[in-house]
Amino acid sequence: MCKALNFISRREKPLALRQKNIENILWYVLECYGMILRDGKTYSLSDIKNSHIKPENFLRNKLVDEYLREYVNLFKDKFKTEYIFFDKDAEETYLDTDGKEATDKIDIYIRNSALQDSWSDRRTVYYAVECKRIKTLLDTQKYIREDMIGKFVKRNHTENRLPFEGQLAFIENEDISPEQVAESINENLEVRNRSESSLSLIDIHSEQKCSFISKHCREFDHNKKFNIFHLLLDYSKIIVS
Repeated sequence: MCKALNFISRREKPLALRQKNIENILWYVLECYGMILRDGKTYSLSDIKNSHIKPENFLRNKLVDEYLREYVNLFKDKFKTEYIFFDKDAEETYLDTDGKEATDKIDIYIRNSALQDSWSDRRTVYYAVECKRIKTLLDTQKYIREDMIGKFVKRNHTENRLPFEGQLAFIENEDISPEQVAESINENLEVRNRSESSLSLIDIHSEQKCSFISKHCREFDHNKKFNIFHLLLDYSKIIVS
C-alpha cells in the first residue's frame, strides 16, 4: 500500500506543479489584458481590414508583440523562471487519423524553464494556445469544432505535449459576456463526445474573472485525459469602428 501511495504521489506532484506553472502563465496573459484595458488601447476595424492580416491574427499579434513579450521582465518573481518565450504561428508535427505526419500551426506557442524543469526528459515541452474571434454565439460552434475537438482531441502530436491546452477568445460583441460564451460552448459540448466535464469558472486572476477550465479525452494514447484552460476576453471596447 505504501509503495502504491508513493508512486501516486510521485506521479501527481509533477502534474500539479505543471498546472500551477500554466496558471502562472495565464495569470500573466490576464494581467496583460488588464494593461490593455487600463491603457485604453483600441484597434479600428478599418485598420485591421487594411493590414492584409487576418483579423484573428492581427489581434493575436498585438497581444503578443505589444504586451506579452514587452512586459514579461516585470514579473520575474511571479514566474520564478529565467525565461519565458512567446512565439506566433510556430509549427509542430502531429499524426493525422491515417497515421501520416502533418504540421500544426499554433497561434501562441509558449515555453518557459519552470515547465521544462517539471518534465521527465530533455525534449522541449511547450504550451499551446489557440485563438478565436467571437462575434456572435454561433461562433462558439467553430471554437469547439476547429480547436477543442479538431485539434486538441483528434491530433496526435509527436513532440512533448502537456496534458493541458489553451484557448483564447476575443469577444467583439458588447452584448455577449464571457459567461454567455462559456454557457454557449457548454450547450454545444453536450452533443459532442470526448468531453468529460464542461467549462467551469476557475480563479486565476483577482481582477479578470474570465478564465474557465474543462476536461476532455484524446482519441489516441488510450483516451488520455487532458484539461483545456479558456480565457474569454471582452474585446468589445478594444475593437472600434
